[in-house]
Amino acid sequence: MQKTKAQIRKEIKETFSTKDSNELEKESKRICSDFLQTDLYKESKIILSYMAMKKEASPKDITEAALKDGKKVALPRTILHTSDMDFYILKNSLPLEEIGRAHV
Repeated sequence: MQKTKAQIRKEIKETFSTKDSNELEKESKRICSDFLQTDLYKESKIILSYMAMKKEASPKDITEAALKDGKKVALPRTILHTSDMDFYILKNSLPLEEIGRAHV
């Protein structure tokens, strides 16, 4: 029987919730490194990413590599006063650390 998206998310969340910050960072780097080696990444012109919350795997290395490689990178954002979302195209000139503080 195939797992549902909700079941997979729950399993991933439980797995990462038990890791300390060093383990989580190491695992995030491994995931990113593995993804950056795939043909899917290499052939993509646009990367949809996200800003990780505490206890989530961070795609920061993918985001940085994609910007460096000249790919367009988009992050989801919630539209103010709604529950709707859209995507924001990152500007290569804004450091990732500033994204969360920027008015996007």
